[in-house]
Amino acid sequence: MHTRKVPVIIASLLFAIGTAMPWIMPSVTGMYLYAGIAGLGYGVYSAIDQALNVDVLPNKEEAGKDPSASSTWPPRSARRWAHHHLDGKDHDRSFTPAFAISIIMAVCAAVFVLRIQKVK
Repeated sequence: MHTRKVPVIIASLLFAIGTAMPWIMPSVTGMYLYAGIAGLGYGVYSAIDQALNVDVLPNKEEAGKDPSASSTWPPRSARRWAHHHLDGKDHDRSFTPAFAISIIMAVCAAVFVLRIQKVK
């Protein structure tokens, strides 16, 4: 399990760093760095986190149905929030809150994965 925790933590932090790139470097290069760094972090996270989720489940026989709610609810709620707040009708709106929330959630993910003690 520890071999899966470390890449997930690193991937979460890479995603947070990548998402901060447009603030650190507000240019086209900053957006390329955002896409590259955050994309790498997200790709690694997506590949390994689901395996870690299955490792911590109490019943391995029902592993296929337990993670489904936890892996579909966050993207659906994020899309609804973004649609409501960033729908393009008001040109003064900014993507800053979406980037800030993404960074906070990525760091929280790293902290929560770090707190996993053992497999039941």
